[in-house]
Amino acid sequence: MFGGDTFDGLISCIQDLNRSISENRTLLHDELPALFKFPDEDCTGIQTKSFSRKDNVKVQIKVVFLTIGDINTAKQCFDCEVFLRAKWREPALKYIRPARVKKIDWTQMWEPRLEVVNVNGTIANEKYWYDVDPKERDPIVTLRWKFTGNFFENMELQEFPVDSQTLSICIESQRETNELYLVKDQRELSNVTYCSFEDAQEWDLCKHVDASTIVRYGFLGDTSKAVSQFVVSCTVMRKWSYYVWNVCLVLVVLATLSICHFSLPTTIEGHLVRVIDSLMLLLTTITFKFVTASNLPTISYLTLLDVYILENVVFQSVMYAVYATLSRTRDYDATIARYYDFIALGVTAGIQFIFNICFGILFAVKLNKTKKDISVKDRDYRKLREFMKPDVPELGLTEAY
Repeated sequence: MFGGDTFDGLISCIQDLNRSISENRTLLHDELPALFKFPDEDCTGIQTKSFSRKDNVKVQIKVVFLTIGDINTAKQCFDCEVFLRAKWREPALKYIRPARVKKIDWTQMWEPRLEVVNVNGTIANEKYWYDVDPKERDPIVTLRWKFTGNFFENMELQEFPVDSQTLSICIESQRETNELYLVKDQRELSNVTYCSFEDAQEWDLCKHVDASTIVRYGFLGDTSKAVSQFVVSCTVMRKWSYYVWNVCLVLVVLATLSICHFSLPTTIEGHLVRVIDSLMLLLTTITFKFVTASNLPTISYLTLLDVYILENVVFQSVMYAVYATLSRTRDYDATIARYYDFIALGVTAGIQFIFNICFGILFAVKLNKTKKDISVKDRDYRKLREFMKPDVPELGLTEAY
């Protein structure tokens, strides 16, 4: 049907097309930029080179509190094992073959250069690994990072011991905001593992986890440069019953013993016993104050428990002054001396009783407010989690990494 020349020309065109396809494939495979190397063995290092990108990369972060260890109020720190997952799009991997994913030399790739800001010392037991999903239009690179450490936390103790504390992990990128911005994961929430909470005897671990991004200016001492920080925090609520039974109840007993000295006779020996015993109770209360303060950091304000202890110190001081003053009535008639005793007993006992009632009401109000605030945050977190993952049951455990 075709002439010989026409058939030969068609064959020549097909051969040229095949040759062109082979050359382009070789160029794509062998002449990619130096960012891509395919070594014989998988790379395990994370010491990536400081490549930069012109586009503003959005890095999505998810953090899981795997294990929360000792929470030290006095030193304002806590031990924790953390899992972090960071995801970002990498257009340079657009033509990567799925079979080549495991052979990517990650030391030659762009990465967000993340570091933990609020760690005391250095992190330990550090493990990390990379993965990439080549099925996306712009492949998504995933960095998984697991580490443990001791982390600093500035604790607010005004309402101690009915306080709640946030335990935060602050992640910062060493790249400026014009190149990179850290955001929370848009598909999965950061969360906490309840079953591995080690300090459950002193704290209750709440279910919600907060995450936010802030911009810090002054990077490398230059106020015009800014980097983004990703702060994720869980909340713990202190178990207050220990301090009620071991501090407040003991102080009530000491105050009661001080008042009971009014039962002693108004003789010289009776007044002497009153003064000596009230002085001993005063010193005991002061010692109690210093022992309690040793469990707290050096702060410039009074906690709720400090107010109660200091009131008892003042009360014991007043009782000492009252007994010293009443000792001057030993020269009076016994009836008049007992009359002054009854007046002093009524005033001091009444003041102490009213203070304890008022403090108990304040204690209950503060406790109820703390529980209500936490309950609202837990409910909002649960609703958001159900909205993002409607098929995941509430098991009290962390989701899969």
